[in-house]
Amino acid sequence: MERILFTREELENIGVELETDDEVHAYISMLGLTGMNVSIPELSINAGYINSSEVSDEISIVDDDVIIEETSHADDDDVEDIGEMVIQVDDEAPKPPPTPVAATQEKKPPPTPVKKEASWSDNFFDDEYLMTLRPPSRKLTEIEVDFLKNNLPLEDGKSILDIGCGDGRHAIALSSTGAEITGIDTSVPFLLQASQVAKELGVNVNFLKKDMRDFHTKEQFDGVYLIGGSFGYFSDSENLEIIRLMNRHLKTGGKAVIQAVNRDFAVSVLPSRIWWEGNGCMVMDESYFLQENGCVSIKRNTAFYNGRQRNHKILVRAYTTGELNDIVRDCGFQVNSVSGSFITPDVFLGPHSPGIVLVLTKTSEC
Repeated sequence: MERILFTREELENIGVELETDDEVHAYISMLGLTGMNVSIPELSINAGYINSSEVSDEISIVDDDVIIEETSHADDDDVEDIGEMVIQVDDEAPKPPPTPVAATQEKKPPPTPVKKEASWSDNFFDDEYLMTLRPPSRKLTEIEVDFLKNNLPLEDGKSILDIGCGDGRHAIALSSTGAEITGIDTSVPFLLQASQVAKELGVNVNFLKKDMRDFHTKEQFDGVYLIGGSFGYFSDSENLEIIRLMNRHLKTGGKAVIQAVNRDFAVSVLPSRIWWEGNGCMVMDESYFLQENGCVSIKRNTAFYNGRQRNHKILVRAYTTGELNDIVRDCGFQVNSVSGSFITPDVFLGPHSPGIVLVLTKTSEC
């Protein structure tokens, strides 16, 4: 049954005008696309959280191939300039695998590169998006970071890749373990916030402005994670290619954590609507489930207090555990555990779990 939290007239009275549409949408909190907080008592976390009003204008992002490298220390009186490192992208065609010694050692031929398609997410996570957010829950961040600490190799000298790092809160918290953390994201505002917080806390984290579909480096990491609702933004072929890229960027035996929307949960709660107040704006999500392609479709209407309005169409692929397990196994991963959320590690409750969190080990090249 549809759950109506407000009427069209009530929204129009506060300046939110709905598009004329017969579609009814719903909201899934785990997508990571809103600033809604989880109702958990707040606890402290070493990494702290980000206040966008405190971001320094001195930090800048150059282009898609520049790493923002934080090397400042908490005792420094002056803000240091951000170091820049250019990542060399290997544009050469993939080389054929060596001749196998035995039939059991045959390697799969390299997959055909997937052409990048235009996505709703390409220009979505900008300054105005940040205005719709509330400060992230410190307790939830602590739970997520503990989960990563328990499932990724984070000893001194280990290297970890954070795909879709966003505001950098996980990467910054994990840097205290001694591992070398690299975070990639396409959002300049998020990267600026992450860099500022890392500098203020005196931690060393590398942040790179890069689309996850275009990330290529000869370096292989000991661990990689893709969480926070950042998986499923693209076509099925591109989503598959992202998992293949995770495999290629991992050392054999390396660990990975990936989070996706649970299709069974999405079907059970949609359609519905929700709205909240952001920083100088009112936001409403209308969402529903598309049976034909297994996606959650969200229509977001944002009304700013200055009278400006902004509408977005968001599309996120949802998966069943069977679908996602088959995909990662075909891409050279072994599934170690399945969880429904970071709050319920190693427990999956079917349609009652909002997400699917897989802990993986790379067993072969993809």
